[in-house]
Amino acid sequence: MALSSMDFSSALWHILFALHYRFLETGSLRLECRGLPRIVRLGLLLLAITALPRPARARPNLTFGVDWIAADECPSVEHIRSSVAALVGFDAWAPSGASLFIEAHSSRKSDGLWHGSVKTRLGEKTGERKFVAESCQAVADSTALLIALIIDPEAIMAHMDSGDGQRETEAPKTPLKPLPPTPTNPRPAPAPVEPRPRSEREFGFRIGPSLLADLGTLPKPGLGFGLETALVWSTFAAKLGAVTWLSQHATVPNTAPTSGGDFSLNSAYLAGCPLVNWSSVALGACAKLNLDAMRAVGVGNDIHPTSASLLRLSAGLGGVLDLRLTRHFSVTLDAEGLLPLTHPTFVLRNVSEAGGRVHKPSSLVGRTGVGTNFEF
Repeated sequence: MALSSMDFSSALWHILFALHYRFLETGSLRLECRGLPRIVRLGLLLLAITALPRPARARPNLTFGVDWIAADECPSVEHIRSSVAALVGFDAWAPSGASLFIEAHSSRKSDGLWHGSVKTRLGEKTGERKFVAESCQAVADSTALLIALIIDPEAIMAHMDSGDGQRETEAPKTPLKPLPPTPTNPRPAPAPVEPRPRSEREFGFRIGPSLLADLGTLPKPGLGFGLETALVWSTFAAKLGAVTWLSQHATVPNTAPTSGGDFSLNSAYLAGCPLVNWSSVALGACAKLNLDAMRAVGVGNDIHPTSASLLRLSAGLGGVLDLRLTRHFSVTLDAEGLLPLTHPTFVLRNVSEAGGRVHKPSSLVGRTGVGTNFEF
């Protein structure tokens, strides 16, 4: 299968990156240049430089500016500036009015590797490179290498030849000038793509609606709508919520005309949940106290309107899974079992069939739900 010139140029860029950093992974491709003889690496380097789209000679008048979006543990933009200066031999930094603009991102993904993205704009020409490296240091250094290649590729070959392919750099020929003061209205940096791991947050407050299902409290499986608030630490969540359930109807068997009752239910609960965090996922176990307020109204042609109400306290255990989608939004899935402390029975006194029994809540209740949370 033929390889286009664009694919060939991209492949050679990968070779050059691996030669400089001894390791590169991009998509399904992994290059390792550890242990290659010096003459082999320099030969591949010369081939890569001559094939990459670049100016015919060094352009000392070319200046650049960088938007560097990365984690706090990564090297600073000053590191990129000094690395470029060391590679090309002069300081081309000019954040205001630069002719070459760079937007670079670095973030660590779930595979444990650092993913880098470098977008370039030189006049009307734009480009983008994406790569995977073992450290954020390597992503920062690759950004500096790419900038230096655009400014003076021949200087890179001379630099790597004198340094035997290593990343140690000499002091730039032109001394660095101090960074200019930050403009009054700087261009805002893009919002980070990944949500901040909960383990890095010390405390938060969240609130959100939920949809729940109940089995055992009402005559039939029930559906409810709730509102939950919570105080969340990195390893613990304290929750307070309220739920209103859709009303249901139950009848006494074998009654003619039909007799029975209409049931309504409202619930309030308090829960404490120890949590274990993995990046943007939290898993925990919850201890819960639940209070149900149930009301039943007797119905039937021969039934004098009557009603009964009760409060039923229950305790239970459950599990919770919290999925953080953005810095301030998450989705929660939970399930629990409740043991009520009382076991009432709703009956119609003037009905003889089945002893007038309309409904008896179960002695073991199961509930599950899904909720959305807005965190502050």
